[in-house]
Order: sequence, then structure tokens, then C-alpha cells
Amino acid sequence: LLQAYARLRREGILPVWTINHGPTTSLYYQDPDGNRVELQVDNFATEEEGKAWMSSEAFEQNPIGVEFDAEQLLERYVRGDPLDLLLRQGATEASGALSGPLPALQRRSLDGTRVIAPSRFAHAVLRTRNLAGAIRFYERVLGALVVQQSKYLAFLTYDEEHHRIALAYTPQKAPAPPSAAGLDHLAYTVLHLPALLQTYARLRQEGILPVWTINHGPTTSLYYQDPDGNKVELQVDNFATEAELKACMQSESFVRNPIGIEFDADKLLERYLRGDPIELLLQQGATEALPRSKL
Repeated sequence: LLQAYARLRREGILPVWTINHGPTTSLYYQDPDGNRVELQVDNFATEEEGKAWMSSEAFEQNPIGVEFDAEQLLERYVRGDPLDLLLRQGATEASGALSGPLPALQRRSLDGTRVIAPSRFAHAVLRTRNLAGAIRFYERVLGALVVQQSKYLAFLTYDEEHHRIALAYTPQKAPAPPSAAGLDHLAYTVLHLPALLQTYARLRQEGILPVWTINHGPTTSLYYQDPDGNKVELQVDNFATEAELKACMQSESFVRNPIGIEFDADKLLERYLRGDPIELLLQQGATEALPRSKL
């Protein structure tokens, strides 16, 4: 994280917010359209410890965190201060931490030129005008569970991560203009087509229908819309390997049509239930008129 900070600082890209949230130490950057990107490192060794912190009284009292000085944190890291101390809230507060050399410290170095890619995608944060409705939506669509909730914030996860979705209440009533610059949608991959269609059937039974169903070529995708208009894509890969997926995206047919071909989800479900081969159902045009005798 500090190496990324040093490299970006060298390139004139500075964080707009530096904060220790408790579970994570985080640097926030802002893209040209104002979208914020958080680079973070977990402050605990296990997800259980992270979730325990988010369920603690300290987190309930302050779910935002404590800001820090990235320059001071970098300086303390380079001079060899223990990592477990640097990951604590208040690590760069005026407490004599920088008042002189510490004994028996091994100085460190950083390569401020090397690009370090993220190890994983952590979470998305969405503002909502309807906190309860947004929680219900992500519980139903993603199978997410609430880890911690207050009057204005909710943290949800659907796997071992301490949170995958954070929802923040906003009093702003006006929705974003259509096609405004910013986030278009969040995409989640499911294991296989049966899982995608099972989710479709379950949500349809609950009255939650996709707003768009399309085979993009690399993926077969269902798009849902949360109460605030944010789109969530549930997708399954149409190819068995990453090499095949990338080849599809570099093909002439994808260049001609990078959006894809829409399909009828009910017909796709019907074809799946009657036993049609999965590889045929993942092809573009799978729900176009196709004589039964040809199957």
C-alpha cells in the first residue's frame, strides 16, 4: 500500500482521503469523473478478526475511522517501525512517535516506480435514499448478510470478507441523470449456468425481475436494479478458460458487436429444464426461434 502511495505521489497523483477505518488502512483516490477508488490493506490477520472488530462497540461508536498522515506513515515504515503498530488507529497522531530514532530497528526501502496490482477486489460503497430497501435488495439478490448496521450505514457480505457492500444513507432525493458520468453497474460471477438460472427463478418468484438480459459473448448476464437505480449484473462465463474468454473479446465479431445479443430469460430457463445442452444455451441467440426437432 505504501509503495503504491509513493509511486503515485511521484506521478503527481495524491489521495483525497487517508483513513484507518479500523478493519482496514485506506487511501482514497479520485478519477477524472469524481469516482473514488479505495486502496486498502487489512489491519487484521484473519477475516474473523475483521468481522469481530466490525461488531465491536468501538466500531459502532465510530464506523468511519481515524484519519492519518500518509507521509508520516511512510516515514515510520521506512525507518523500520513494527507493522502491527502502523496498522493501528492513531499511528500518525502527535504522540512522540516521530521524536527520534528507535533502537534495534531495521530500516526498509520502497521501490517508488513499480506498479503493484491489487491482490483482490474488496467492496463497493453505495449511497442510498432507502437504506432498509437497499439492504433487502442485496440480501435477496446476492444472498448477503448484514455484518453491522446503524441508522445511516450498513455493511453486508456474502462470503468470508468482512464486507462486500457498504450502504450509506443520503438525504439527497434527486436521482443521478441518465447516462451521467460515473459507475454504470457492479458485476458478480456465479459458478455456472444452472446457478444463474436458479437465482433467476427464485428472484422471479419473489417479484424481482431483471431489467436487461443479454449474452455479451464472453458472459451470459442478468441485470437487476436496486431501489436507487444502481444496476447489478449476475453473470456466468460462456467459456471454460480465461484464454478462450480473452480470445472472444479480441475477436472480429466482438469488435463489431461489443454489447451482445439480448435473450428471453424465461425461454432460456425452459430450454435448460427440458435438458438442452449447456454449451448450446451459452451461445448467443440461444432463445431465438429454434425448431424442437433440431435439438
